Amino acid sequence: MQKSDQIDQLATAAVVAMSKIGHPIKNKTNPHFKNTYADLLQVVECTREDLLLEGLWLVQVPDADLSDKPGVTTMLIHTSGQFISFTTPMPEKPQQYGSGFTYLRRYGQQGLCDIVAEEDDDAEATRTAQTTNTKQPENW
Repeated sequence: MQKSDQIDQLATAAVVAMSKIGHPIKNKTNPHFKNTYADLLQVVECTREDLLLEGLWLVQVPDADLSDKPGVTTMLIHTSGQFISFTTPMPEKPQQYGSGFTYLRRYGQQGLCDIVAEEDDDAEATRTAQTTNTKQPENW
């Protein structure tokens, strides 16, 4: 994460904005996992007005992390010039770059605005990715 030297004005504005922002409506279904989620437009519509009213601008752009992997940089900027930002690398095999970009924007904005737009699968997706030769702990 990167940030300006001071973030006091940004933090104050963000606290006010976050107190107003609700969770987006889950308007899409993932056919593979059969779960519902809020698409990017829903996430943006859920957050944009409350952020702007507090002098906050959320910017998301394609970027590369330090290892030159493609990713998305999410930045929250206050009218004072204060900012925080982070870059999320693209997964190894995104379906397409455009889909991966939208996916990372959606997750980046949800994280930054502390909103939930997905069903919690209790890390089930990570469990199915393990090899069959790996023995899991009993309480896994």
